[in-house]
Amino acid sequence: MSYTVPPSVDPGIKAATEALKSVIVANYNNLAQAMISRAISGAGVTPKVGIGPLVQLTERLIIPTTQKSEGGWVDDPKDSGGPTMRGVILSTLRGGFNDVFINTGVRQVATAAKAFNAKYGQWKTDLSVGRQFLYTLCSEHKIGALFIFQFMCNKGARYPIAIMSEDPWLGYFFLECVWGTGPGVYGSKYANFDGVLKQYGWNGKSFTKHICSLGDKTPEVAIKMFQARLQHILRISSSGKNTKFRNGWLNRLIRNKDSNLMMLVKFNELFNLNSKGHFKFTAQELQHLKRKGEIYKSLSIDIPT
Repeated sequence: MSYTVPPSVDPGIKAATEALKSVIVANYNNLAQAMISRAISGAGVTPKVGIGPLVQLTERLIIPTTQKSEGGWVDDPKDSGGPTMRGVILSTLRGGFNDVFINTGVRQVATAAKAFNAKYGQWKTDLSVGRQFLYTLCSEHKIGALFIFQFMCNKGARYPIAIMSEDPWLGYFFLECVWGTGPGVYGSKYANFDGVLKQYGWNGKSFTKHICSLGDKTPEVAIKMFQARLQHILRISSSGKNTKFRNGWLNRLIRNKDSNLMMLVKFNELFNLNSKGHFKFTAQELQHLKRKGEIYKSLSIDIPT
């Protein structure tokens, strides 16, 4: 289909973009860690899992799962999101460029990003140049991944990465829900996660901080929120225009091998219980995560047939 044909890229733009890419990739971990640190500080939580393991977890499980469904280049005129490369749309690149590459405090990247803007700043307003830059820059999967990190560290999404520092799967689950629905997913018109948390003493302020204060209660909260999401999907797709989306929504939530439910199993085995020894935890992190893992194993999920 024509909308998957990549744009022709001007040699000058390509060379400048490739130079910028090399600096970004060389500083990938520094950028990811800086964004996570800023998010945890903004959320006002005391992390039980450090930044290093959270970057590892995101790289090993979350980013591959998210990028797998996004594909490569798409510029469908029927898609209001516009040009997309590895799940990053042009408007996201324009809106988040400074936040990811200039304001994170990684000097080499900030210098290179400012130099690129000085030479090809029209990419922010010119659609043709923007398409070329998006396609070339985000062809590198790690750069697309940085925009997933940005989303995880977003205040409007209620800092999923900060919640992951207390309960890794619960933070991931919020990421998935907001990614698919938007920040409104927390409210009563959608899954009403706010309503669930009020059952655990939340007063309507500092959502992230309150969740992270619940300690061993978070797995129980997570399962209730998972079931609230499931019931919401079943309710809105039982009849009417949403019936055509029902299978797709349920596949992503409970049926596919990379569904939210199966990711709960993977988080527990690969991260919380570190069954293959991929992750290096401190003694305190390991104790915290193993306890979470054992609590999750003791809980049951009610899934209607």
